[in-house]
Amino acid sequence: MKKLKYVFMVMAVAFVAVITLISCSKATKSYSDKINNAYQSGEAITYDDVLKELGNEAINLTKNGESGVILVVSGMTSENYKDKVQRASDTEKFDIVAITVVQRKCTYAHFSTGTKADIEVSIMASKTN
Repeated sequence: MKKLKYVFMVMAVAFVAVITLISCSKATKSYSDKINNAYQSGEAITYDDVLKELGNEAINLTKNGESGVILVVSGMTSENYKDKVQRASDTEKFDIVAITVVQRKCTYAHFSTGTKADIEVSIMASKTN
């Protein structure tokens, strides 16, 4: 009986940890709106502030922070995104925020739900600029 109780406790802790990690992601429509509203009000959020806020969730595809795109993809970090995209199925869905950076200011953010193909296109496009 004690073992069963222990197993349920471990499962509960694991479940809470997964839910917490998922809910902490900045790959949301509200984060996209925050970037857009700040820019439209004349108080654009800076590249440095976004990187600080996102931490390792930021997939930084900019050129020295001057211009380019920062991607935020649910369940991915800057350290593991290449491996996770490669191993994802073609139909697996991800929440994605693409943040446009111009002269170290975040000028636009777009939220969407997409597949690994959408992420790969964003990464390839950022390398051609």
